[in-house]
Amino acid sequence: MRLKDIRAGARAIHRVRLPLVNVPTPFGPPQTELAAQRERDQAAAAQQGAAASVVPDHVEVGVRVLLGSEVDAILENTAQTALEKGGKDSPTNPLYQYWLSIYTVVVSCVDPDSDPSNPAPFFGERGNLESAVAEILGSPHIGRDGIIYLHEQQEHWQDICNPQ
Repeated sequence: MRLKDIRAGARAIHRVRLPLVNVPTPFGPPQTELAAQRERDQAAAAQQGAAASVVPDHVEVGVRVLLGSEVDAILENTAQTALEKGGKDSPTNPLYQYWLSIYTVVVSCVDPDSDPSNPAPFFGERGNLESAVAEILGSPHIGRDGIIYLHEQQEHWQDICNPQ
């Protein structure tokens, strides 16, 4: 039997609870600024006619194992963007690491409630990496820590499904 003879299937999707920015947590002292911003977020959602005027404190994101072609696209985009932003094409460069996290999240995160055999991307439009990058970087709800958290969750899932 050869690789191409193996029946195709869907990649398993791991549901991850992503805490959103501007949400108070029990892990530190109360932050009045954070509570005030949360109230403004909820008021803005209500004015925009959101179905729920309450901004959630988390969303569920699906992460999946990356294919070789996806890793290639991630590394290519990471290297190119890091150089364009004045960094280095080197895993030891912080700018490279940041963009590696962003592109990994863009490619690996899917809508956990969509069809597992052809899941919708969680960020951006299908087939348009830059729309996903723009959504992530422009979102007031995910932040740097959310990007890094999702990248780490994807790496963890990759290790569980494909231990090396």
